[in-house]
Amino acid sequence: MPARLNEQLRAYGCATIEDCAGNEPEFARTIFESLAARYVSALSNLELMLGEKLERIHILGGGALNQLLTLLTAQRTGLPVETGNVESSTVGNFAVQLASSEAPGMLLRAEEVRKWARRLSSVESLREKQMSTISGRASH
Repeated sequence: MPARLNEQLRAYGCATIEDCAGNEPEFARTIFESLAARYVSALSNLELMLGEKLERIHILGGGALNQLLTLLTAQRTGLPVETGNVESSTVGNFAVQLASSEAPGMLLRAEEVRKWARRLSSVESLREKQMSTISGRASH
């Protein structure tokens, strides 16, 4: 990984990072800076396609746990960043699959995906409540 990253840094005329123990934070920071810069580009393209400015960014899935990525994204885009559940990507994938299975061969409707996502999310919330209740009982 460091060799490939350094090749890309050189291609953009940037300084490289020495590939040695202890430089992992520099590599990580470079990756997060790159992701935030890419979000700016993607946001610009999306706004151009939509013909309107977006007001906020939502980060879902595992990236929602990374405070540095969230901060850099907000700084680079100038937009507030809201994070969601780390399993949101999984819930979304399941929602699409379940909505598709209800009407095979038909055009997938956003309302049906949203319905399944809400149902799956409420199950997750219920599970979290049950776990907190169980752990509360165990501590008494």
